[in-house]
Amino acid sequence: MNFIEQIQEFIREYPELIEAAGPPGDDHLQRAREHFGGKLPESLVLYLATFGKLDIAPEGFAGLSPSDPEGKSYDDIVRMHQDLMTHHNMPSGWIPLLSEDGDSYLVLIPAESDDAVVRWDPFHDVTWPLDQSFPELLVERCEWLIEDETQEWTGWEERIATCN
Repeated sequence: MNFIEQIQEFIREYPELIEAAGPPGDDHLQRAREHFGGKLPESLVLYLATFGKLDIAPEGFAGLSPSDPEGKSYDDIVRMHQDLMTHHNMPSGWIPLLSEDGDSYLVLIPAESDDAVVRWDPFHDVTWPLDQSFPELLVERCEWLIEDETQEWTGWEERIATCN
């Protein structure tokens, strides 16, 4: 099962936790392609064409929303990139995926690797590789959320009693 199928299954099983905006129009995808120089990593194109953007509560991954054809929302992938280039000197070839509370960002750097994700701290201009591809990151974040939100907490009374 590929990452698209895995995430579609997660959305079907846990719609209250994982939400897709829906496929954007061809003009949205073309706008993103043009902004990023014509070529986007294949996994990113599949993600954008299938989901538009994903909210994996509480994280909203950047993308393209069919309800925002002009890209006015902050999580629009083109707008986020423009804002980061303007305010934080993000290189033009980098593609933002996720803001981590504004302190750091997860990004793709296609010139280095189509799918490798790095964490970028714009305040110190430092990057750290995650040793994870974009598809692996999306699936892992879904799995973490599902595990966290569906975990049965048993024995908590005993644990509290041992703390006193």
